[in-house]
Amino acid sequence: MPNLPMQWTRRVRRVCIPKIICAAPVMRTLCEKSRTMTLDEARTFLRDDNASWVRWCEASAELCHSSESSFEDWLLCLSRRGLPAETGACKLYVVTKRQRANDSIDSFVLDAENWREYLRSEKFIA
Repeated sequence: MPNLPMQWTRRVRRVCIPKIICAAPVMRTLCEKSRTMTLDEARTFLRDDNASWVRWCEASAELCHSSESSFEDWLLCLSRRGLPAETGACKLYVVTKRQRANDSIDSFVLDAENWREYLRSEKFIA
């Protein structure tokens, strides 16, 4: 918190923080209602090498949030480096309950082939 007079600090805590907490569910609902793309568009963006990194991030979030997505969709996220791959890996870890070495982001397996082998060995895919 910035260096503010004590009465301002109390006012910020009392007035602003409850509003932020109350606004969080509203923002979540607004985000869920204003989807940026369909699942087919998300798949197309992730396959497109000329799409922007922001579009890849949006596409991976859409695929990982949708209940209609499949393992192939989540593996597709791993084809892009950085946040899109990490998003796909997070979803795969949650769905499969695969163990990680530790809680660090560095312990994420981001290799699609490694995931395919794991999914086959655990009978998630054929």
